[in-house]
Amino acid sequence: MKAMRWLTVAGLVMLATATAARADWNTGDPHKMHWPQMPDPNGWDVAFYATRTVENPFGGSYVVFTWPTGDDWQCGGEGPVTGIHFWVSMHGDTLQSNPSGDVPFQITFLSVRIRENVPAGGDYEYSTPGNPLWSAEFGEPGQRVVSYWDTAAQGWFDPAWGEATAPDHDYIYQVNIPDTSVSGKEPFVQKEGEIYWLQIELEAEGLDENGQPIAVDLGWKTALAEDKFMDDATYYYQTAGLPDEIQEHRRLIIEGQPRDLAFVITPEPATLALLGLGAVGLLARRRRK
Repeated sequence: MKAMRWLTVAGLVMLATATAARADWNTGDPHKMHWPQMPDPNGWDVAFYATRTVENPFGGSYVVFTWPTGDDWQCGGEGPVTGIHFWVSMHGDTLQSNPSGDVPFQITFLSVRIRENVPAGGDYEYSTPGNPLWSAEFGEPGQRVVSYWDTAAQGWFDPAWGEATAPDHDYIYQVNIPDTSVSGKEPFVQKEGEIYWLQIELEAEGLDENGQPIAVDLGWKTALAEDKFMDDATYYYQTAGLPDEIQEHRRLIIEGQPRDLAFVITPEPATLALLGLGAVGLLARRRRK
């Protein structure tokens, strides 16, 4: 497992100047999915990218690579997907290492894919993400906003090792893409009632004790159990160096419990006011298992 990386308080303050003071999407705001999958404050964070080298008892070694392939949602309002919001935490980001609670990292790479839904059957007894329908990168700081969300003890999950680490970080952050059109691509147009998958690729860096950039480990937060929708989130498991290499989607199961990931899909700004009129009705969420 990758080692935790610690940042100086001075570095935290410097990096925080590029972040927003509050979340872009708040509980009760309009959305365009079955219901928002809110972050579990005492849940887990799934490493956006993990790898390990395994010694083969018969000689040599092979490498395991894993990354989240995302989670599914059902369109709750036909039209463009112009807002995407999800929650993350940083491995080792504790009250002791980050007493001010500022955002201690800068995103250096952010890619979003929307993929088709492949129902259970064939190679899998559960639904999985299929062919990409839309993708875009949001590499410039002005294209996304990161803000502090909450503080709670959280665990870390490394899919490459299959290991769940007891709570080792405390801060939750919301990553917001308020307008997907800033990528230079037209927003994806979803159809009401259709099921899609959201996949996120993310890299970030912070500052070490000498003020030099250093890669940090971010994880996608698991959602509250009561916000679960249909099948579990998945991650991709791939090996290299084996005669029969493995390439497959695996269900996200942590400590024996299936998990979903925390995110919300939102509408274009022009419709926010209209959807807001129906906010009371949105509170009566119909659960679909």
